Amino acid sequence: MVDPELKKAKQQELDNAHKVLKQHEKAAAKLQKEVDQRAAVLQEVKGRKSEVDQQMGTMRTMLGRKPALAQRLKAAQEKEAKFNTAEKKRSCQSALQKAHEASLAQTAKLIAAFAAAEKARQKADGAQLALKAAEMELEESRHESEQLASEVEQAKSARDNLKKDCQQKAKDFAEHQEKARDKAPEFEAIAKPNEGMPVDEEAQTAWNALSDDARQLEDEVEELQTDTNEDVANADAMRQYQAKEKKIEEEKERVAQTTEEVSNKQAELQATEAEWKPELARMVDSVDKSFSSYFARFNCQGTVVLSDGRARDENDTPYGEDKYQDYKIHIKVQWRNNEQLHVLGESGRDSGGERSVATMVYLISLQNINPAPFRVVDEINQAMDSSNERNVFQCITHACSQGGKQYFLLTPKLLPDLDYGEDTAIQFVYNGPYMKSRDAFMLSKFT
Repeated sequence: MVDPELKKAKQQELDNAHKVLKQHEKAAAKLQKEVDQRAAVLQEVKGRKSEVDQQMGTMRTMLGRKPALAQRLKAAQEKEAKFNTAEKKRSCQSALQKAHEASLAQTAKLIAAFAAAEKARQKADGAQLALKAAEMELEESRHESEQLASEVEQAKSARDNLKKDCQQKAKDFAEHQEKARDKAPEFEAIAKPNEGMPVDEEAQTAWNALSDDARQLEDEVEELQTDTNEDVANADAMRQYQAKEKKIEEEKERVAQTTEEVSNKQAELQATEAEWKPELARMVDSVDKSFSSYFARFNCQGTVVLSDGRARDENDTPYGEDKYQDYKIHIKVQWRNNEQLHVLGESGRDSGGERSVATMVYLISLQNINPAPFRVVDEINQAMDSSNERNVFQCITHACSQGGKQYFLLTPKLLPDLDYGEDTAIQFVYNGPYMKSRDAFMLSKFT
């Protein structure tokens, strides 16, 4: 049997224990909340510690670079103290002015040479046209002369035959004249029957054989006149032949003069060409050497060649006339080992990035023969891959390091870890709703 007092006491102790447990649970929850808060604070502190450690690492790196930077700064300050800005400016301006004047003079000389060459070419073309016209006229004269020669030969042959006939007729005429003299008295007796002269029968027969028709006798006279006119016509043909021969000789002299004029014009053209063509080849060779050396940085091949005005066969061998209006510069490239050198942009073989690379390198190479105080390049790197972009940037910095060149490269991005060199300045343009003030980038906030 359980003692009620003892049971009540135990129940009271149990209730007190529950109360204490609840108090401990509340205290534990409160402590857990504080622990969670402290853990969050600890995590935040760890994050800040990581940032501080990173900044300290940056500071240690900067402190490590400080002696070298201080030395470079000191050297720069000494160089700046010794640097005479006005004198250097005058020197650069003088050098640039001389280079510009030399470039203008060379350009003017080339333009004048081209104009002279074109004028000589036009004169030579005119002389050649005149020569061709004279040759055609000479050929026509030769053809007419051959026809006349044939006619003259025929006339000579006819004349010889006519001479023979004339000689025979003269002989017959002489014989008939002699006979006529002998028969004259007989015919006179027939013609004057009233005078009582004796008449010979043979003479009477011959007299009776003559036509009584006056027209027929006139026809016989006209036939004899026609034979005489043929001799006159043959003489006219001889005179025409001699005139044509004289004209042919004159045309030959004209052709000889025109040929000599063409030769003189061609010699003048060659002399003019000898003045500007070697200089043009030297300029192209200078651009080609620079272009090839820059292209070698990409492990590619590139060349710049001058294509003259001659036509080319399937083996690219020139032939025919050299036409100055067809001169052109060819940029040839080879991007991969399994390719051949080809003209840039030919048949759409090159990508946009490859064309941008070749164009930029060509512009840099032109600086050697066409100096300019500065050049502006707008987003040339947008179509390039990272490798080509890095190589082109190195080409630009290398060109600027040679002196006398300045490039403004406008771009929304730049690759990391680029080698800018000491002559490169970077200008950032900030804009937009999230732009921070320049105070946010003060060095004192990071040291």
